[in-house]
Amino acid sequence: KGPSDGGAMRLQGRTGIVAGVEGAAGAAIARALAAAGVRLLLLSADEARAGALAAETGGRAVAPDLDLAALG
Repeated sequence: KGPSDGGAMRLQGRTGIVAGVEGAAGAAIARALAAAGVRLLLLSADEARAGALAAETGGRAVAPDLDLAALG
């Protein structure tokens, strides 16, 4: 590990949650974390986009079907 690794070695094998992946910023963060070896839980108001992004990560992410509107 060193300055040239961009911190990726510290993230490899970690688990993270990214919310708002329906937007460009959230999706970019999720892609970068997945590329660094982080396992992800993706949360989004747009289930289809979250599912597509999870598929794009090659199995590094899941996007559960959550209906938060039911909470009131």
